[in-house]
Amino acid sequence: MGTYSDTRCGKCGYSFSDGYQYGSSSLQNLGLPEIRCPKCGAVNSTGKKLFFQMSGSAKAFYVIIRIINVIVFTPGVAFVLYFAASMAGLTKEDTSLYEVILFLSIAFIITSVYMFFSSRSEIKKTEEAFKTKDPDYFADI
Repeated sequence: MGTYSDTRCGKCGYSFSDGYQYGSSSLQNLGLPEIRCPKCGAVNSTGKKLFFQMSGSAKAFYVIIRIINVIVFTPGVAFVLYFAASMAGLTKEDTSLYEVILFLSIAFIITSVYMFFSSRSEIKKTEEAFKTKDPDYFADI
């Protein structure tokens, strides 16, 4: 179950997330450690860390969450692939175990590659924002 969160400036109450946002960001500790309020200029601590600042266990937890996401989303991707293939007439009426394993394998590869590149992009984006001190970066705080 996801959570709703709203991150606000400790000085003026400005909402960095434009109100409550749905997400599972409470499960991960990745993000900018502090952000500057665009309204009053106060520096606010987010309680998050950059990937290279995380402890080994926090990095392992981040990776484990990504692996669980792959396991959870693989059957859905497999179903979509199977449905698309059946609509295109590429499957038989009686689905064999071989076809099920094939679609699950393809779906596992797709979700794994997607999760790897999206995680890598998220880490790079966060660390670039930290290096450049980009004031407009408020995603996933």
